[in-house]
Amino acid sequence: MIGFHSPHGWNLMIGSIYKDFGFAHNDQIRSGLVSTFPVILDTIFKYQIFRYLNRLSPSLTMQTRNTFSWINEEITQSISISLMIYIITGDSISNAYPIFAQQGYENPREATGPIVCANCHLANKPEDIEVLQAVLLDTLFEVVVRIPYDMQLKQILANGKKGVLNVGVVLIFPEGFELALPDCIAPETKEKIVNLPFQDYHPTKKNILVIVLVPGKKFSEITFLILSLDLASNKHAHFLKYPIYIGENRGRGQIYPNGNKSNNTVYNFTTTCIRDVEIVLQDPLCVQDLLFFLASIVFVQILLVIKKKQFERV
Repeated sequence: MIGFHSPHGWNLMIGSIYKDFGFAHNDQIRSGLVSTFPVILDTIFKYQIFRYLNRLSPSLTMQTRNTFSWINEEITQSISISLMIYIITGDSISNAYPIFAQQGYENPREATGPIVCANCHLANKPEDIEVLQAVLLDTLFEVVVRIPYDMQLKQILANGKKGVLNVGVVLIFPEGFELALPDCIAPETKEKIVNLPFQDYHPTKKNILVIVLVPGKKFSEITFLILSLDLASNKHAHFLKYPIYIGENRGRGQIYPNGNKSNNTVYNFTTTCIRDVEIVLQDPLCVQDLLFFLASIVFVQILLVIKKKQFERV
């Protein structure tokens, strides 16, 4: 070969192209391009040299034609190999959203709002969440998450047989909100709460909850019991509207919570699957003032009616 073979240089160049154009990072595709691009450029360079020699020496026509046919075969073979590598390793793009992104992201939500892309296999499906419009300080409230999907869908289990599709949920609350402890839950409420493997997304982030893959047929509806902010533990709490973000996973993830790959399939993700709702943290004093104001209006109306009756008698 003539000298287009510097794997490190090609790796850096292709990596910079991926970064500049926003392509998804894929080591298999990059390695395939690094190995085939030099061959293609090398054969093209030879082709141009022999074309130039053919112009200088027409007597070498037969030999040059044989060389041209060989070079054409080289180029065709190299391009075919590149396309095969891309088709095999570059699976169709999936709309996705992370549920097992602990290993790659400290916070699953970007500063601009959407949940970051991660290595899990999730279709962009509808989500359904039911939550109160407003809550008071240090109050327990329920969040009901529903995961709608076609119950006829199956997935390949570890034993090779088809089974029920797995589902999972990630729920992001405002800072200061956290999952209620079992001691704080009343006995009648505990019956609603299914014993599921809740886990914190990060040891320092109690407001981000993750449920790993569970059977979707049994857990298509999941109830979270959440404890709202407490001024005793959070002096910087404000009585505002707070967003709650939810993402739902259907099917096996490409990465398990410990970071190990679940299979060798490569998926590139372009969109997030997320829904957000708002909940108001209500100030008890404002509620008391509102009740006092309404009671005052009712009292004034009663006085006006009594005064009107007295005036009619006179």
